[in-house]
Amino acid sequence: MKRYLFSFIISILMPVSIMAQSVNVTFTGRDANNSWVQLNRVVITNLTKGWQEELVWPDTTLIMQNGTGIHDVETGSAPSLQLFQNNPNPFDGSTNVLLTVDDAGAVALEITDVNGHIVGTHRVRQQLGVHQFRVTLSAAGTYVMTARQNGKTSSIKMVNNGGGKGDGIEYVGVVEAQNFASLQPKSGTRDNTTNPFDFGDQMEYVGYATINGEECESQHVTQAQESAETIILQFSTTQVTTTDPFSFSVEDTTFIIGSSQCDATCTNMSLNITGFAPSATITQASDILGVRVNLEHSSIGDISISLICPNSRSVQLLPVYSDVIVGGMSGTNFGIECTIDGSHCDASDNVPGTGWNYCWSEDTLYAQNNGYCFLSQNIGNDRPATVDSSHLTISYPGETDFVQGQQYYTPYQSFSYLIGCPVNGLWQIRICDEVVLDNGYLFGWGLTFSPDLAGGPAINEGVPCPGTPTLTDIDGNVYNTVQIGNQCWMKENLRTAHYADSTLIPIENPSLNYTEPYREIPNGSISNVHTYGYLYNWATVMHGEASSSSNPSGVQGICPTGWHVPSVAEWTELFDYVGSQDEFLCDSNSSKIVKALASTMGWDSSATDCTIGNNPSENNATGFSVLPAGLFAGLSSYDFFGSRAFFWTTVEDYNPYYVQFAHNWTQLLIDNTPPGYYPYSVRCIKD
Repeated sequence: MKRYLFSFIISILMPVSIMAQSVNVTFTGRDANNSWVQLNRVVITNLTKGWQEELVWPDTTLIMQNGTGIHDVETGSAPSLQLFQNNPNPFDGSTNVLLTVDDAGAVALEITDVNGHIVGTHRVRQQLGVHQFRVTLSAAGTYVMTARQNGKTSSIKMVNNGGGKGDGIEYVGVVEAQNFASLQPKSGTRDNTTNPFDFGDQMEYVGYATINGEECESQHVTQAQESAETIILQFSTTQVTTTDPFSFSVEDTTFIIGSSQCDATCTNMSLNITGFAPSATITQASDILGVRVNLEHSSIGDISISLICPNSRSVQLLPVYSDVIVGGMSGTNFGIECTIDGSHCDASDNVPGTGWNYCWSEDTLYAQNNGYCFLSQNIGNDRPATVDSSHLTISYPGETDFVQGQQYYTPYQSFSYLIGCPVNGLWQIRICDEVVLDNGYLFGWGLTFSPDLAGGPAINEGVPCPGTPTLTDIDGNVYNTVQIGNQCWMKENLRTAHYADSTLIPIENPSLNYTEPYREIPNGSISNVHTYGYLYNWATVMHGEASSSSNPSGVQGICPTGWHVPSVAEWTELFDYVGSQDEFLCDSNSSKIVKALASTMGWDSSATDCTIGNNPSENNATGFSVLPAGLFAGLSSYDFFGSRAFFWTTVEDYNPYYVQFAHNWTQLLIDNTPPGYYPYSVRCIKD
């Protein structure tokens, strides 16, 4: 009887029955240098079937069902294999998943990351009914979980914020029918499309990303979709990157000596690293996130590449082909070599070719989030065997790896060989070639350390609020908190699209009707929302409540339950406390506290001492992390992005009051001009 009750409930919940195989297509963006670009959205068009859908960041995976059929719900039929959307989602390390089984036979469960790497499997022979599983994932990211039975598949998408202890799928037990009647099946919108799809359908994919403040369109990818894959959407623009205090590089042009007949067989390029504590040393392999080498060389199997630290310890990134049969073959080259070669001992006889970047890392998450190293459009332009990278794979490069176009490689020897190396000092890349009749050029290299490396440049995180390290809004956005004095603040800008009562906040109001609530995206780019939050007009922030100058204000307004919009008095309490603490002052001046409150990243530069834009690495001693989201001035006019931050208060005196930070000011400002219809940022404070 339970089986029939289960089938009846599921038939009510599900508008469609999917008896097909899932096809997961994941998208990633790359700029002209093949650095990773965050995709704002991806437009997917099925040219064969005539439908179109759009993925919006952070969703970058489309799940289609081969042979999707739409069945009338009145038939009472239900899919014989069905994964329900995990709960919670997003989650922090672990989540619960329900699976319905209505046929006999073993069920295989599999979890893959966005690059198709399997991170967890489980195989069970389940009885009919509903079963609960506990999923644990350690790395932050988007994952796809798939169930397979008797040729049928069902997939869901999961988003992990990180924090799990290991990766795995654990069986919990059977769920009684009366306990799952309120559950929702997997999403049928956007990421899990209900539109018809068959293998071989002609598809078109177009990505949109914000590069250097402007939204750009990628090259169109048109192809017959035969299977699941990761698709690179290539942009023609190069993005300007922000300096990373843990990344170091040197660019030069050095001839790679190409023969054992020369006086030397190895070429070194040095990189002097400073800025770490004198005692800073490599204590574990994860202290080094990645190594990049830019070179061109004929015959990849003829050279070895090593990283040497200041105390002369070394790790071999790539072995010589003759030492270990993984180096490559003579027909495959690094970069695009120059075919006009002279003496193999003298650079003056050899014209440099075109160098490509090659990267090594033992950190999968770092590799997948930090961009491809090779220009995929170069493949085949000079010879079919030239090394290319169109897919992300962690493995040391062998002949097959190079020919197939793999990407970030695991070093041949682990970075643990460098434990005990001092961080400050002269690091070197050494390339040795002991084979006659070929050569090349080294154009530069770089080294990136982990921000967790002890003794590194200070990154001030502040102190989370005791008992409330994070809060979650109605949309599921998670925010970090910071305790400053007796106050508990959000350390991130609000980015909710709904009030706590679930009322939607409309987006965009170009007429600037200040009485109507609305929100705007910072600098006109949706990709900025995750970092900078939304901009809201004062009507939105107050949500119909009256002005308040009290401390606390008592105005929940737009804030999550248990939090409220700060008054001028509450902002003043924050500033007074920071000004009373010597460690937060610039030039021992209690009025010069802006640097202690502002983020180290995102601000325009300034030559004036004690301003936010002057030596920004010294900012954020409090951890309050103010970011310059600017304002919206109407008619698509976004002002002061990168130079100023504006925050609302609950106080109105003809016009509402706000707090302002500027990159070239030594002090902050509390004011009520210009008028309150300009959308600003919001920080909430705990009740």
